Amino acid sequence: DLEEAGGAVNGSPHDYEGYIRLKYTTRPDETAGSIKELNYAVNWRLVRYADVLLMAAEAYYRDGDEASALTELNKVRDRAGMEDIDASGSDLFDAIVTERRLELAFEGQRFWDIVRWGIAGQELSDTQFTPGKNEVFPIPQREVNVNENITPDDQNPGY
Repeated sequence: DLEEAGGAVNGSPHDYEGYIRLKYTTRPDETAGSIKELNYAVNWRLVRYADVLLMAAEAYYRDGDEASALTELNKVRDRAGMEDIDASGSDLFDAIVTERRLELAFEGQRFWDIVRWGIAGQELSDTQFTPGKNEVFPIPQREVNVNENITPDDQNPGY
C-alpha cells in the first residue's frame, strides 16, 4: 500500500485530474532514490491481466479459434462472478466487444478498440471525429521539415 510505504494520496488514486489519471502521476514523496521525471519508484501495472485475456480472446476469434476465444473471455467473466458465455460467430465477437467495454471502462482503451474494429466513425458520429483522418496521428511538421526522407506527401491523410 502506498500510504503504508510512507506515501500519501490526496483523493482517490483512480480520480482524474484534467486529462491524466492520478494513479499514473509521480508524487514528490514517491521519488526517493529515483529519477522523478521517469517515475522509476512507482510500480504501476499498465496492462491488466483482464486486458491480456480479452486481447487473446479477440485474437483467437480473428484466427477462427472460437473455443479458445470463449475460454479466455470466460476467464474474465468467471473472475467477476458472472456466468460463462456460450456464443459463436458474430455473437461471440459482440460478447468480446461488450466485455472489453465493461471491463476496461475509464481506462483509456475504448478509442483504440473502436478504431481497430472499424466502428469509430459510427460510435463517434456526434463528435468531431473524422473517419479516414482521426484513426492516426499527424506526422509532426517539425519532423517533415528536418527529415529529408519525409516529404509533405508522406503526411497522414487529412493533415
